[in-house]
Amino acid sequence: MNGKLCKIFFMILVACVAALPNETFAAAEKFEAVGVYVVGNGEDESPKIAKERAKKEAVRVALEKAGVYVESFSEMKNFRLTKDEIKIIAGEIVAVESESYSVEILPNEVIRYTAVIQAVVDTDIIETKIKQLEKSGENFSSEAERLRKENERLKDDYEKLNEENLSDNSDAAQKFLAEGNDALKAGDYQKAIERFGKAVELKADYTDAWYSRAKAYEAAGQYKSALNDYTRLIELTNQSADAFYLRGTIYEKLGDFDNALKDFNRALEKSPKEKRIMRAREKLLAAGKK
Repeated sequence: MNGKLCKIFFMILVACVAALPNETFAAAEKFEAVGVYVVGNGEDESPKIAKERAKKEAVRVALEKAGVYVESFSEMKNFRLTKDEIKIIAGEIVAVESESYSVEILPNEVIRYTAVIQAVVDTDIIETKIKQLEKSGENFSSEAERLRKENERLKDDYEKLNEENLSDNSDAAQKFLAEGNDALKAGDYQKAIERFGKAVELKADYTDAWYSRAKAYEAAGQYKSALNDYTRLIELTNQSADAFYLRGTIYEKLGDFDNALKDFNRALEKSPKEKRIMRAREKLLAAGKK
């Protein structure tokens, strides 16, 4: 069935449904909404607060889903509703039947709370609520303004929490990097690798940690792992000359001279006057390893 026929069929279906008596739409639609909150290192963090924030997110999801029912119904009945009107009606037709919570301990001792809400919307009263809004006039305008301000406040709170979590992760990643560097200097390569690994888990674009872990792998003789980290470093540094050079030295240690030469050539393309890269390439060619 082509797109035009599908559209015609859909229009006919909507027209037929709209012609049915109102009792056809009387139903209680059940659905599930999930909210997640990851505990940060803020002073106000506690199990109770984390649970409340997970629930708040689940409620927000539930209201969004209820809004879909309102919007679909209003379109079918040819009501013209604004986004604010849809939100207000959604809040009045949704009810929470049950709620449950779970707690998970993620890597690096990160704690995640999950709230699951079983909700129901009474689609039978949507039309009644729409007509009430139409009659409310000025009352609706003030309610819509109140709702808009509340949504802005919630959005600001959510963004602030995200910023706090990112800041916490960055601080923790720096701590792990410092511990890794200390272990590397002490010759404890496995501990260094483990600490640098925790740093990149918390901050995936942490180039210093990727570089340091690659050096730790190299010092431990784990060249293939070092190769993987230098490859990631190339991606994060926009294919820098230094990253290509470092990976080239690992290819050379692995006996992959073709790829080593390719990386040295790429490094020289980006930094033609870099003497250490020129020497590494000349040494490779002089040894006949090409």
